[in-house]
Amino acid sequence: MRHLLEIEQADGWATVIGLNGGPRDKKPHVVRPLSPTAFTEQEIVEYFIKSASTAYTSRDQIKNLISTTNYPWGKVVSLNWTALGYAPGGTEFCMLPNDGCAISLGHLALDWATVKVSSVQPGGPGI
Repeated sequence: MRHLLEIEQADGWATVIGLNGGPRDKKPHVVRPLSPTAFTEQEIVEYFIKSASTAYTSRDQIKNLISTTNYPWGKVVSLNWTALGYAPGGTEFCMLPNDGCAISLGHLALDWATVKVSSVQPGGPGI
């Protein structure tokens, strides 16, 4: 299914709302550059480990629940929070475009194989 998205851009972040799909797709998702800024898969992994660390989870447990999938435009790195025992849980996604910084997509799940990424230079035309 092709996702139709409405994007409201702000300074440093955007809200993405699905116009089709199920209830989870139609709720607002905040999309922003990962903070601290990450340019590598390892930096995203470290972000997830730091976010999920508790007295009850080891670094290796968290690392085993992080997955990376490669695409022509870059990578998607994700963490399955449900498997860590978080409620309501879900999977958190970070997108790492080729030659770009990581973007936190929260729980926004897309058909990643159909995603197309184009860069817009500052001061250039919008998409």
